[in-house]
Amino acid sequence: MITYSNDNTVETMITYSNDNTVDTMITYSNDNTVDTMITYGNDNTVDTTITYSDDNTVDAITTYSDDNIVDTMKTYGNDNTVDTVITYGNDNTVDTVITYGNDNTVDATITYTDDNTVDAMITYSDDNTVDTVITYGNNNTVHTMITYSNDNTVDTMITDSNDNTVETMITYSNDNTVDTMITYSDNNTVDTKITYGNDHTVDTMITYGNNNTVVTV
Repeated sequence: MITYSNDNTVETMITYSNDNTVDTMITYSNDNTVDTMITYGNDNTVDTTITYSDDNTVDAITTYSDDNIVDTMKTYGNDNTVDTVITYGNDNTVDTVITYGNDNTVDATITYTDDNTVDAMITYSDDNTVDTVITYGNNNTVHTMITYSNDNTVDTMITDSNDNTVETMITYSNDNTVDTMITYSDNNTVDTKITYGNDHTVDTMITYGNNNTVVTV
């Protein structure tokens, strides 16, 4: 079935399967280019939706699961490369979000828990290696943050307590060994600072009192 607009250009095209249910529906914009394409599954529910931008390139692709809820959505940039990929769980909440940079490499990956809060976020550098890893706790506060250096080795690791304050910070040297370890007390002041020498042994340890003054060196 084809419907036409007032200027006699195609507005909608619908194809049917053998059992007389809709198979595909295509809508057109005013300049006679495809605006939206929808495909249907055997049970007459939407299977895939594709939307197009003004220059007739794909803008977004959405796929649906058997129970007619969104399964995956991809958005595209102006150069027709993937911009974002979103996957959904069985309860129709976001499961994973992946964003891409201008060179079509992964820019960031975000995973979500069942209650739709962020579980982990990974960012990537220009050479497609991991730049930062952040994990989150049950109350949606940062649990761990790890940063990486240019050679893809750990540069810094920070752990947080449940109240979203820093608990431990560890920095690493070029040979991927611990350089400095700092622990924090409940009031977010430094509790202990340990530095390590080139032979991986403790070089200095400083402990601090409640008023942030040095107690032991």
